[in-house]
Amino acid sequence: MLRWLLGAAGAAVVMFVWGFLWWAVLPMGSLMTSTIANEDAVRAVLRAELPATGVYFVPEVKHTPEGDLAPGVEARHHDGPLVHIFYRDGSIAVFSIGYMLTGLLHSFVAALLAGYLLSGVLGSLKTYAKRVLFVALLGVFAAFAMKVGDAVWFYHPLGYELMGTLFTAINWLLAGLVLAAVIKKPLVQSG
Repeated sequence: MLRWLLGAAGAAVVMFVWGFLWWAVLPMGSLMTSTIANEDAVRAVLRAELPATGVYFVPEVKHTPEGDLAPGVEARHHDGPLVHIFYRDGSIAVFSIGYMLTGLLHSFVAALLAGYLLSGVLGSLKTYAKRVLFVALLGVFAAFAMKVGDAVWFYHPLGYELMGTLFTAINWLLAGLVLAAVIKKPLVQSG
């Protein structure tokens, strides 16, 4: 149990550092996003038009009580633009301690889950390399399923989601290097 917690803690730190490198040091973040020409005007419209923190689709896909698309939805969807807005009302510090600790906690819990899954299949993963590959593939699977799924179902730019998938794949490869080194025995002995 202690090895599991230590492995998850080590993996979380490695993932946290990798995230900092990707988003703050390397140019990847700026390669993934576009610039808004008049950001102040867009911010003013968002503040005026969005009622509260939430997720918004433009055009909104509405249905009739019978389950059909509401009149005009198809035309607005066809005419575009298609927008998926994640909106947070209010202010937040760019790199607050709480924000960073929440990110570290997220990585720790994710690494605990990956470590648990790794522990459950150790009998078939006899080598360090196989254990690393298993954890790395967990990350590739999750990233592909979610991020590429967003490109398919919500029209997110495929390049953005593929870059996010690359980030996540490297993230879990690094986590796998740590978890595979520490978790060598099942957490729960069968029998």
